[in-house]
Amino acid sequence: MIDNCNKYYLRYMIKTPLDRRVSVALEGEIVELRLSELRGMPYVVLLGEPGIGKSTALEYEASQEDGELLTCREAMNGIPIAISSTAYLDALDEYRAGENGKDKLLQLANAITQSGVARWRITCRAEDWRAAADLLAMRRAAKNQPITVAHLLPLDDTEAEIILSGLGETDPERFLADARARGAGAFLENPLSLQLLHSVVASDGLWPSTRFELFDRAIYALVHEHDPQRVTDRRPPVDDIIDAAGQLSFYLLATGARALWRSNALAVGLLANDFVIVQSLPIDTQLAGFSLDTAIFRGEGQSFEPSHRTIAEFLAGRFLAERVTGQQTGVLFPLSRATALITGNDQKAPSELRGLYAWFAAQLSQRSDEKGALRLIERDAATVLAYGDAAAFTTNGRRAILVNLDRDDPFFLSSRDTITVFGGLAGDDLVPDFLSILDSDVTSHLQLTVLQALADGPPLAGMQIKLHDIAVSPSRPLWQRQRAAEAWVKGRSDPDTARRGLIAELSQTTKSYDQISLRAELLSDIPTRELSHQEISDLLSDLNDLPPAADS
Repeated sequence: MIDNCNKYYLRYMIKTPLDRRVSVALEGEIVELRLSELRGMPYVVLLGEPGIGKSTALEYEASQEDGELLTCREAMNGIPIAISSTAYLDALDEYRAGENGKDKLLQLANAITQSGVARWRITCRAEDWRAAADLLAMRRAAKNQPITVAHLLPLDDTEAEIILSGLGETDPERFLADARARGAGAFLENPLSLQLLHSVVASDGLWPSTRFELFDRAIYALVHEHDPQRVTDRRPPVDDIIDAAGQLSFYLLATGARALWRSNALAVGLLANDFVIVQSLPIDTQLAGFSLDTAIFRGEGQSFEPSHRTIAEFLAGRFLAERVTGQQTGVLFPLSRATALITGNDQKAPSELRGLYAWFAAQLSQRSDEKGALRLIERDAATVLAYGDAAAFTTNGRRAILVNLDRDDPFFLSSRDTITVFGGLAGDDLVPDFLSILDSDVTSHLQLTVLQALADGPPLAGMQIKLHDIAVSPSRPLWQRQRAAEAWVKGRSDPDTARRGLIAELSQTTKSYDQISLRAELLSDIPTRELSHQEISDLLSDLNDLPPAADS
């Protein structure tokens, strides 16, 4: 039997407990709190993007209150909920994947009610939370009382430094500075990507330039043996182990199963139908065993699951792309059949397969199948952008993402306020497209996408004039000016001097709440020790001189 419970894992909470920051709507206002500050709330739903650390945050809360963490699937398959006064239920999105999602939520609410617990916490991917409809479905479990919905916020520098210290980094502050200098700032806000980034850099000192390269290199590092006592054992080639991991991940995700079952014994119990039987797959069982015995998977004895779903999605996309392009077997698997396996009746990816869909498209592009990648982008560009890496595509692919983003839904960004992967769109080759979108008379989420891509991605010289014009233009909405100012400052050779110059320039324009808000945001990016009393005094004085806001 393989027992890799104590192997090398990317589980920062083992060494680094964190009281994570969340945003919550209280009395009509969005406020930032620590997760611990919600302990007085009886019913909490914790939302977040993939890899943001929802499960680990819930595990931390359970440990602080002597509770026990269960997945929603476990709670609905016989494991008692009422072990303590508070139920900690993880991964609602995974439990209700597939058919009858609404019924599953109602069944969960009923099970919670019957358990008699006085309080509960549930995690769910933000993309899969159905807001009012889900709150209505859970009202019985909340005894018709208010349910607090909290969004897990990206890591700030302090949290990132704590995690890096827990990972053994001797100079976390320098690591963060080096990451930003290399355009890897977006990787620092997500615990999973931060850990992968650190593992890759620690292995050879070289920094990946894109999210795709990050995952590609990190996974390659993970499949190597990390136990000094076993580094000379006989073992298949790393590429074979990765391919096996991709195949296992694909079947696990495509079937919606909970885990892989590696045993000749019959999987018994209430969860027996939730396993993919490894021996039934077209894969050498010995090779599968070596793959399961890596940090890509976690488990004990007979049952295994990916160490993180996002890793499984990347690997599954790799596996499927290799079959479609015939790179492993020489036999081409039709793209139409491959997409049929991972899309719904609307030809888009269902919520539980969005990551697989996005990485499948990126992997096709990386294997020079641009035609296939474009077909996937045209069907579901928003998924390709949000769950994969736009930088993995050619100019035509990234332009297709822009063109198709709001084709079916002009508000495609409405629930994606914490996504940090837009920077991959930024490139000199798309400057004409960016300028055209920003010059449009219609304010749209597409403009937000472009500005966020410019703020997150590498500086583009061809955008500097436009970004400056937007930042100082009183006719532009504040959200455009803020993001344009951020991107413009980042693109200057001396950001500190540019920031202060922009503040001085804004100070000479007509004073308004937007103008003062933008100045305040620019000042907030200057270290406190470098701020002068006069700068703060001028800002407060101008704010005080504004007429009172009209009552709404």
